[in-house]
Amino acid sequence: MGRVVSSFTRHWQETGSGPEFRIVDPYGSEASALRSPLYLARALALIVRSGLRRHIDLLHVHVSTRGSVLRKGLAVLTARPLRIPVVLHLHGADFDHFYRRLPRPVRRMTASLFRTADRVVVLGEYWRRFLVEELGLDETRIDVLLNAVRGPDALARGQRGGRTCRLLFMGRIEREKGIPELLAALASPAVVDLPWSIRLAGIGDAASFERQADALGIGDRVEFVGWVSPETIYGWLAECDVFVLPSHREGLSMAVLEAMAYGLAVVTTPVGAHPEAIDNGVNGVLVPVGDVQALAAALERVIGDEGFRGRLQAGARARFLRDFRIDAYCDRLEAIYASALAPQRRR
Repeated sequence: MGRVVSSFTRHWQETGSGPEFRIVDPYGSEASALRSPLYLARALALIVRSGLRRHIDLLHVHVSTRGSVLRKGLAVLTARPLRIPVVLHLHGADFDHFYRRLPRPVRRMTASLFRTADRVVVLGEYWRRFLVEELGLDETRIDVLLNAVRGPDALARGQRGGRTCRLLFMGRIEREKGIPELLAALASPAVVDLPWSIRLAGIGDAASFERQADALGIGDRVEFVGWVSPETIYGWLAECDVFVLPSHREGLSMAVLEAMAYGLAVVTTPVGAHPEAIDNGVNGVLVPVGDVQALAAALERVIGDEGFRGRLQAGARARFLRDFRIDAYCDRLEAIYASALAPQRRR
């Protein structure tokens, strides 16, 4: 969620385009139980003060799950009496599971929160259907806006290829991202003897997965690098051949889109809006969640068939240029803002 906000606000700042805006953090980067309520109170007070002075034309609220729903719900309810139009932007990869586990009264309140917003933005058709069918939203007030990323204007030549196929994973180092299946697939008879290496970048419990890799006999080709700077990641994206993310749940992975921007062949799962970004066999490969055999088959072909891998790489870059550029995203977002403001302007 933070990466999405950072991407489009940075584009507006650098280009001098877009609306005037202010980013307000209702949680706090420290994530402290003592400090976070202070951040929330400060954010709500700012909405009230600015709203009374008519200094806010629109409130764009980004929401995921758990405490985020409470915090952002209070922001929406604070804006309502002040007649501030609200765009509510849903990001939570597991919001559907979270919502279905809520007690019935809390589900009703959550659905009411979404119905209160002037416009609701979702990451794909799956989420649009979910909000219509399970929360009872009017589909005419829902906008599907797939994530977008900043990418290079052109790809450097000559950095890819070679005897060893270089794989890259970016995300939290945890079971939900499909790392146990990934390691098992890499160690499978169909893949283990192919020429490959993999870097896994992200925070989490790497030690247990390093032990798994060692036990599978592939520890010398699997590198857990922890958190790395964006500059380092961009360098790896330019050099690597394949991006793999066998995640169990996603909204629309920013890492997948960044891999497409840099022209990597993508192997991932058909979760969230991934099927709307990946055309199976054209710009990536989709494998069922948790299916080690299918993942191994996909990796065997992508690693072993250089021609197929090259077609996926070209298809990924072309799809990024067509649908996932940050400038086009910002244009679409401004149109959503205009739609939310239109009723206010007619008064």
